Amino acid sequence: MSHSTRTLESKAPHIIVVLGPPGSGKTFHCQTAAKQMHHVRHIDMDKILHEGEHEWGSIHAYDRCQKTPAGTFINSGVAVAFLEDHLKSSLGDTQETILLEGFPPNVEQARKYFEEAQRFGAKLGRLKAAISLTCSEAIAQDRRIKRGGPRDDPVNAHARCKAYAEETVPAIAYLRQGTGCKVVDVSADKSGTEGWLVFQDGLEVGDIFPLKTGLRGRSLLVGV
Repeated sequence: MSHSTRTLESKAPHIIVVLGPPGSGKTFHCQTAAKQMHHVRHIDMDKILHEGEHEWGSIHAYDRCQKTPAGTFINSGVAVAFLEDHLKSSLGDTQETILLEGFPPNVEQARKYFEEAQRFGAKLGRLKAAISLTCSEAIAQDRRIKRGGPRDDPVNAHARCKAYAEETVPAIAYLRQGTGCKVVDVSADKSGTEGWLVFQDGLEVGDIFPLKTGLRGRSLLVGV
């Protein structure tokens, strides 16, 4: 193994994917963990795709989408390529843990990630675990209404929830089956500090972040 390969391997981030239906608090928990914990970074897959689309040109113009009964998804090869480019360009001097929000959205992208990870190894990091946020539809809907984002109107929200149930839930099941990725189910019914404490418990019970990292020794919600 060359020196450059060893260096890349030593810096390769540990990746924890965070999945959940719209309104389950993925962004809140990822952002809070990144602020509260050492060497933890939050990456939003939606933002990576937007950055990649800006850099490569219109994804739709180049026929880089796949249509499913539940909606339209970025082609798996393109999505993983965008993720790889982002990880390579942001590789730091210290090994990080990355909370990757919203990936994989479907089974095809999950399979593609593991195929590419076998070929390219450290360039795609090491998928260590997945956090599956579970939340009642009534609570998630109330959060979406209060949030009032551009994709939180009833029509878009319904389509996104349908896509999650029909495409992402099977992807989580795929991750559980012999991929070597530990999947931890975490209730997201509570909000704010209470919800963050439950999320911490999920990280610790799942042995994703052992207590020795000093997670609980830091003030909660500083700067949030």
